[in-house]
Amino acid sequence: MSKRIKLLGTACVLATSLAAGPAAADTLAGFNGFADTEFSHTSFSSCSGCSALNTGSLGLGMALPLADLPNLNWQMDAQYGHEWGDHLHTEQIWDFGLSPFWAGPQSRFGLNLAYETVTHFGHQTNGGGFMEWYLSDAITLAAKAGYLSDGGSPAAGHGEYIAGAVTFYPIPDAAVSGFIDYQDVNTAALQFSGVPCVVGLSCPSLGIHNTSFGVTGEYLPVEDMGLAIFAGFTYTQTGHPGGNFNGSMFNIGLKYYTGVAGGSLENRQRNGSLRDWLRGAD
Repeated sequence: MSKRIKLLGTACVLATSLAAGPAAADTLAGFNGFADTEFSHTSFSSCSGCSALNTGSLGLGMALPLADLPNLNWQMDAQYGHEWGDHLHTEQIWDFGLSPFWAGPQSRFGLNLAYETVTHFGHQTNGGGFMEWYLSDAITLAAKAGYLSDGGSPAAGHGEYIAGAVTFYPIPDAAVSGFIDYQDVNTAALQFSGVPCVVGLSCPSLGIHNTSFGVTGEYLPVEDMGLAIFAGFTYTQTGHPGGNFNGSMFNIGLKYYTGVAGGSLENRQRNGSLRDWLRGAD
């Protein structure tokens, strides 16, 4: 088959997807839950003394409609992570989230509040808003933004995040997503300043910013089982007054969907619990 025929075929598929109306989606009909497990490996470049990181995690969550309030729902979730590297202490990561949201036939939007604590490093709280819009049966657009607050470590500070994503469903049981995420935190971090100071008195305010680009894929091989496999890659550029460095993260995992929103992966993601990416800062 010639390249021209392949290109014409691809164009026809995309045109059909864009022309189709939005997929049927609405408020939650009842309980929807999930459990997931994941392994990730992160390596760094242009970073003196940085050690590669490995992380294993287990997450649980549930989403339910609010009684007597049409189209309003809420989700609670939690995750435990174990992180290790060649030159680092073993770290335990706990993450808790709450997300009230509105769900309609063509979109979802809501608020999120998340708290994360990391051994030897401190904690982070983020609060903000999110939305996703079903452009067609095959395409979902999403965005999120909010406020960050770090504490309990030399890198304590505050900042904000903003991000956007697009998800494409080539078939109802497969999803491919691309995203860009920006975070900026003002801090008096001693390790970045290189200047002796007393925290809270003479430390200058420093800006640390991250820009991440990523792609993820998820596939549900058997709809009746509700067990999907996912994998992804994220490239992050970090800048601060002391210099810049980059990180590359590969991840793979399994996710189990349960609840009244059964069927295809697309239906579970649009009519069930919130997609992981929506719930606050990454």
